[in-house]
Amino acid sequence: MTLDRGLWGIGHAVEGFFFPGDFTRDYDRLLPWWWLREGIVQDFRRWEAEGIGRHVFIPSVHHDELVAAAHDRKTITVFVDLQPKNPFVDQGIMKDVQYIGEGSTKVGTVVYAGSSSHRFNLWIDDANSTEARRIKTLIERRYSRTGRNYAYVHGKAFTYHKKGIPQIQIESADQIRDAPSKDPLKLHHSGEAYHLAAASVKVKRVAA
Repeated sequence: MTLDRGLWGIGHAVEGFFFPGDFTRDYDRLLPWWWLREGIVQDFRRWEAEGIGRHVFIPSVHHDELVAAAHDRKTITVFVDLQPKNPFVDQGIMKDVQYIGEGSTKVGTVVYAGSSSHRFNLWIDDANSTEARRIKTLIERRYSRTGRNYAYVHGKAFTYHKKGIPQIQIESADQIRDAPSKDPLKLHHSGEAYHLAAASVKVKRVAA
């Protein structure tokens, strides 16, 4: 049930979607969103059982493994939930921040992709670059608010040392996708060899 709450989080999904004090339930709008989210979670579970998702980390489940991967700067894939979490930042999940890089002040973008209990971020070095705009537009139009929310993010992990938060460096919109593999044939045929065996064995996550 803990895993279900981390992936599904239906109560948090409802409360976190609205601004503080606004608890109106528009079920005609919310029910299709919940069904979409549930279907994406079921796809993840199927791909995990079939083996295609065995290398994928989940922030609420594999926090220690993510911290270790970030420390070692490994390239990993993480299944994140980009539903709105904070009504006071862009799309509820993104914020431009100033930082010192190469002796000058720069502006980057942090995307809050974890939870208050299991923090995990996506990081864009240059908030104003053409690619950064592509990335933020993709998140806004496909993944945030009542979009898909769930995404597979692939990239090099590192640690935000000031707060000890594991992050993934995002340099291209292609790093954010709907499935754990870009190969449609691999996704389609992944279960043929070991579907039942994979479903019955708990495997420790390792960085790809």
